[in-house]
Amino acid sequence: MSDRKRISSGWAVAIVLAVLLLGGTAVAAGVQLMKNVDEPGRHPFSVQVSCDLADTVAFGGGSTALPAGKRIVVDYVSVRATLPSGQKLLRADVSTTVAGNTQPYAVVPTFTGTDTSGNDVYVAGQQVTLYDDPNNGLNVGCTRGPTASGAANITFFINGHTLSPR
Repeated sequence: MSDRKRISSGWAVAIVLAVLLLGGTAVAAGVQLMKNVDEPGRHPFSVQVSCDLADTVAFGGGSTALPAGKRIVVDYVSVRATLPSGQKLLRADVSTTVAGNTQPYAVVPTFTGTDTSGNDVYVAGQQVTLYDDPNNGLNVGCTRGPTASGAANITFFINGHTLSPR
């Protein structure tokens, strides 16, 4: 490689690095930026839904409304549960409705230990692809056992995107 080409290549690399380090955007010559024209109505969402259980209550649920007129696609579900010592999170699920048919989809909780307050902590995280028809919202459900004494906090964190119906 000639000295002239080596110098100009070095300057190009230096400029790209400088732009990236300063928080800008660099586009190499001949590279075209792309836009997803097939899904212009795709918008991300993130919601938090609680399924809190009062003393003596073994199971419960929660729901959240999402943007009206949009189809929901759930991409990731995570759960964090804090239960009185000795109790287990037996069920954690998200329900969606497609064509009038509602189905629950379970995530598998894992015991991670006991917190400083003496409560048992369970977590779950799962990549999914769940669809929900427009204007349904999302529902969550949870069950604990073998006893239902004391209050329990189960929180779902749901991420995905919306689509404009066709």
